[in-house]
Amino acid sequence: VIAPFNFPFAISIGMLAAALVTGNTAVFKPSTHTPYCGEVVYDLFTSAGMPVDVVTLIQGGAETGALLAASSIDGLVFTGSAQVGLGIAQQFASPPYLRPLIAEMGGKNPAIVTGSAADLEVAARAVAHSAYGMSGQKCNACSRVVVTTDIYEEFLSALCDYAASLLVADPLDASAFTGPVVNTEAKSRFQRSVEMARRDGTVRHGGGCKNGAGHFVDLTIVDGLPHKHALTREELFLPLLSVTRVESFDEALAEANDIRYGLSAGLFSQHEEERARFLDEIEAGIVFVNNPGGATTGVWPGSQTMAGWKGSGSTGKGSFGPYYLQQFLREQSRTLYS
Repeated sequence: VIAPFNFPFAISIGMLAAALVTGNTAVFKPSTHTPYCGEVVYDLFTSAGMPVDVVTLIQGGAETGALLAASSIDGLVFTGSAQVGLGIAQQFASPPYLRPLIAEMGGKNPAIVTGSAADLEVAARAVAHSAYGMSGQKCNACSRVVVTTDIYEEFLSALCDYAASLLVADPLDASAFTGPVVNTEAKSRFQRSVEMARRDGTVRHGGGCKNGAGHFVDLTIVDGLPHKHALTREELFLPLLSVTRVESFDEALAEANDIRYGLSAGLFSQHEEERARFLDEIEAGIVFVNNPGGATTGVWPGSQTMAGWKGSGSTGKGSFGPYYLQQFLREQSRTLYS
């Protein structure tokens, strides 16, 4: 069980509990950025009277994870980047036989806003909440918004205005909307991304880093990027949102689907045909129509599953859903004759 730094309790406990309740023992490696959270999760399971060695905790970074994947384990459940997950998938598909892998691998999640949206300010708030909650460090964050040209400038203005009202500060400050990015590497990745945005497009809001202690970066909005630009295609895990102008709903759907990921997607429209086509044609496992709380985010256990398509998941079946536990089991047909 290899867990990420974001949601270090929820994701770790979900994966571990699924492995254990289906009769497996588990080796648990938390993220190197959240080792103490991993200790707490491990203590929760072991203090419940679980037999010795049913759960084993191993701390470490990427090298430790690679060694685990290369060991003789019977299966692996992983949440993290597509680069790492696809590498594990290739390894687990190698001879002498396939081994089961459950991998959730992030996304580059689009929200589509059309001229038939009921309220552009509501859509702008929802996109901002989804893009900037947890500083964009969640796999189903809205990192790109595709807007039809008839309402493009009005929506972009509303989005920039609302982003400007959100405070980036110490999370202990009750007025803070979000806090810092996770580490120095993430801050450097933000700076490199902003340099690309200034070179190839326009930074409409934000783009800076706060001085002093901590890895604080601005909530940032970028538009005017060339078609298929890297900032509109690759997961950044940062509070950087790209806005793309399109002429029609057909173009919006094509743009939304033209990525290797397929985790979550949202639509703001009151047009019945647009809504029906979105639900039929969008290539994502978690979809929202007119979600006022967060354009591409939500996922409440018992109500929604966390299903990744394409490069966002190895199985297309979601956690929190009826198929999740079955993935931790092997079927055996037994026939006995007296």
